[in-house]
Amino acid sequence: MVCVPCIVVPLFLWIFHKFIQPLILKFWNPWGKKSITETSGPPPGVSSDDKHYQFIVEKITANSVVVFSKTSCNFCKMAIELLDETGVNYAVENIDGRDDCSDLQDMFESMTGEKTVPRIFVGRKCIGGSSEMWSLHNQNKLVPMMKEASATFKNKKSD
Repeated sequence: MVCVPCIVVPLFLWIFHKFIQPLILKFWNPWGKKSITETSGPPPGVSSDDKHYQFIVEKITANSVVVFSKTSCNFCKMAIELLDETGVNYAVENIDGRDDCSDLQDMFESMTGEKTVPRIFVGRKCIGGSSEMWSLHNQNKLVPMMKEASATFKNKKSD
């Protein structure tokens, strides 16, 4: 027998994110007021020799688009799905298997003002989390921002 909630809930979420949320965000955008955080140096009170700071900076310097993620986080999964949809080449760093996961999240808070994942960086700038990225996408600002950061895109197959 088919589990009705197992079909209805994912269908509702898909409809909401594809059609309803973009419509709502065209008229009301609670995330649009947040600023994008530039990563130009260590935050106050953090040494440039700090291993967590160096780890984050190394990842965002090596890749134009980076997602710091946890495998169990649904917001992380939605962010990664959106990046797949845009066709951009990106790096995902899953931090939930690391012994220093909470230390990395504390460093995210020092650097960006938020410690939650996903933490998404485009061109060394933190654009925020999944909600902020969806907001930029719905305003048609995400792909131009990635292009400005010299991100590369996957070749699309022509039919």
